[in-house]
Amino acid sequence: MSRIISALFDKRDEAEAVATHLRVHDHIAPENIEMHVLKGTPSGEERGFWASLGHLLMPDAERWAYEEGIRRGGTLVTANVDDSLADHVVAVFSNHGAVDLESRMASWREEGWQDDPTAISEADLPANTSFAVGAAKMGGTGVPMVDPENPVTGPGSGLRR
Repeated sequence: MSRIISALFDKRDEAEAVATHLRVHDHIAPENIEMHVLKGTPSGEERGFWASLGHLLMPDAERWAYEEGIRRGGTLVTANVDDSLADHVVAVFSNHGAVDLESRMASWREEGWQDDPTAISEADLPANTSFAVGAAKMGGTGVPMVDPENPVTGPGSGLRR
């Protein structure tokens, strides 16, 4: 059985060194190693690029974090390896400077990044639109009525748990 191991690198040369190490020292076939980078990609191609990460079969939050890392200039390396090599590949990634994704995500959140790009906040709602049921009864405001003691999340609520 095989596993896909992924890691984000701040520097492209670190990512290339990992790919070289895996090919030369661990005899992993080049077709089982991928590098994902977003440099010089015309904006019309970006959606296709992000969709290309969909095959990595990882939780959405992790994929969004990798997308953000790539958007910020990082390089993602993925390796499809036999289970018996998985721990070794993780160590190789770490030794070559792989980013600690959890701490990086925490840092980005402090800057205002949301790890769920589909989440809607009240700030995202247009001021002259009504997303809440019964908005007309609220005088046509665009901000949904929410009981602060019992907030309900859902489409148009602008809240996340």
